This record gives sequence, structure tokens and C-alpha cells, in this order.
Amino acid sequence: MAAGLYRLLDSQLSPLVRRIGLPPCGTKGPSGKRAGGAVPGDVPTDAVLFDDFAVGHSVTDAMLERGHAAPAVLWSESDVTSVRDRFSGYLRALHDRGLVGHPDRSALVSYVDLPPERRRERLLSLLDSPLGLTALICGNAVTR
Repeated sequence: MAAGLYRLLDSQLSPLVRRIGLPPCGTKGPSGKRAGGAVPGDVPTDAVLFDDFAVGHSVTDAMLERGHAAPAVLWSESDVTSVRDRFSGYLRALHDRGLVGHPDRSALVSYVDLPPERRRERLLSLLDSPLGLTALICGNAVTR
């Protein structure tokens, strides 16, 4: 069943998702938590785990590969594990290329929660930065 589910997901999502993990039931995923679990009746299940660290790393690495030496990041949320994992992937991709993360370009602050004038200031500061603005990575969708 897992192989069939993987083929279905891969055929539908392959242009959008780089990596899908379908671990055997009961194995530990990247977070150290057990994949799958129990549904009522204690029936073991499989789980699809999205590797948010890999998402952040892959997106940032693609931007760096295209010559953007200091991509800026805007987050729609900041207090969720997927964002923190993607942020870690972003920082790791920079580190892997000998670059450093600039706090003014990647602050883990919700952009959408800022008042309109503060959002405008944030964007203008990125445009006026000595590093310039050649790439902007936007992370996560609003879930509230």
C-alpha cells in the first residue's frame, strides 16, 4: 500500500515537492518521533512526513545556485515548527556555501502581523540594503 501511495503522490506532486518520506510504520522520522502510530483499535498506520528542513535548504540552495548571494526571507508565521525547521534549512544552506545569515534579512518574525507601515519599512530596508535585494523567499501560508 505504501508503495502505491508513494507512486500516486510522486506522480501528482513531483513538480512541487523534492522529497517525500514514507517510512515503514513505527520507524522514527527526522524529528525523532515515531512515524505512523495508532488509530482507534490500535491499528498501525504509515505516515507521510514532510522534511521542512530539506524544504528550507533546497529552496535557499536553488536561489544561491542562481547567483543570489544574500536572499531575504519573509515569514507569514513564526511560532510553528515547520517555519523553524525551514529557517534552519535556510541557515544551513548559507553555511554550506560559506555565507552567513544576516538577521535583518531573515528575522524569524511574522511579516503579515506587522502593521502596514512597518511592512513597507521592512521591504524598503531590504531594497536599500548594501547587499541589495535580488531574491525574496516567502515561507509558509497563513493558517489562522
